[in-house]
Amino acid sequence: MLGIAVLISAGSCNQEESISEIIDESLSSSVCQYALMTDVLRDMPDQLPRTLDGEGRLITVKSDWWTSGFFPGSLWYLHEFTGDPRLKDDAVMMSSRVEREKYTTNNHDVGFILYCSYGNGLRLTGEESYNEILLTGARSLCTRFRPNVGCI
Repeated sequence: MLGIAVLISAGSCNQEESISEIIDESLSSSVCQYALMTDVLRDMPDQLPRTLDGEGRLITVKSDWWTSGFFPGSLWYLHEFTGDPRLKDDAVMMSSRVEREKYTTNNHDVGFILYCSYGNGLRLTGEESYNEILLTGARSLCTRFRPNVGCI
């Protein structure tokens, strides 16, 4: 517990909560929301969430969208927070949807896509196959290096 208190106003009722309680409640809520989203996507192979439209409908993307690794990466963070094996299984499944991007050479977003997903997976599990996916992605990204300007 951090021992820091903040004042939360809910209508006319005031309640003091520690920052660690607020964080725990927020992460617990996130666990529920991410589990629901994963359930929606489970039977939509190769799709990952992107946003909601103006009417609240889910807009999904394929693995080549620059934010495609964020959802699996967030599942890995939530697994780290809870230790819940279902969240780990969901993170593994959703990460597998972006694996093909390890061969991407036509954009610079490979790091976002792979490191958020497989980077967190490697950090948390030590799964050696994740390391190879990341190294292959790094080699693919290196093909974009242009020595005349010194960057990708």
